[in-house]
Amino acid sequence: QQQQQQQKQQQKQCNHALSKMEQYGAPPGLPPPSTNVGGKAASTVLLAPAFPLPPGLPPPPGLVEPPPGLLSPKVNPVAAGVSSCKQGAPAAFEYTPQAFRRELANIMRELRLHKNPGLAVGQVRICGVPQHRQAAEFADILTRSAEESRGPARRTCMAFVGGLTKAFKREECIKGLHMFFDEVYPDLCTEVLRLPNIVMTELMPTLKVVLEEGELSALQSSLFGAVGCYAA
Repeated sequence: QQQQQQQKQQQKQCNHALSKMEQYGAPPGLPPPSTNVGGKAASTVLLAPAFPLPPGLPPPPGLVEPPPGLLSPKVNPVAAGVSSCKQGAPAAFEYTPQAFRRELANIMRELRLHKNPGLAVGQVRICGVPQHRQAAEFADILTRSAEESRGPARRTCMAFVGGLTKAFKREECIKGLHMFFDEVYPDLCTEVLRLPNIVMTELMPTLKVVLEEGELSALQSSLFGAVGCYAA
């Protein structure tokens, strides 16, 4: 009988300890140990951590909501946008002639490295050049391409010029060609001595691919006045 009383006393102490363990729970982020005492299983409820979760990370399954004051901090949308830009996400480009010239310098510098005219055309399209500025920008890009002294890089730039007919309005590109031959070409010949040969062997074959025959014929007067001949 005395032995039975001792067993009951021990059982009572174990139950009391188990009750205390359920009351205080396990350390933050750790489940309580599985314990069977007298046939009674210990609780496995996962308590919320005492620290906030990282922004955007959902709580683990079964996690009890943290008490007020310990909720995850709200993400500042402005700060998030800045972080995205730093990670290389494309930022909105607001066109101005000065801003576009700076962006164009970067695009053409990268074009000489990756040699992908299609990528450069896509970058120009994102800049959103307004229609009334497309002819002038086309003439400027053609001028920059003709000024390239290295043959392989210049031919890549000429392919880029041809691809601009997909980014700009076709009629604006033709206006840009007239501007180049009527206004830029005469003075540029004094700087680029091989310019007539570059036009006939590199620019004209590219234009034949991207322009219709009638559109090329419309350039005949400007081209003849500049180069002195016309490649039909």
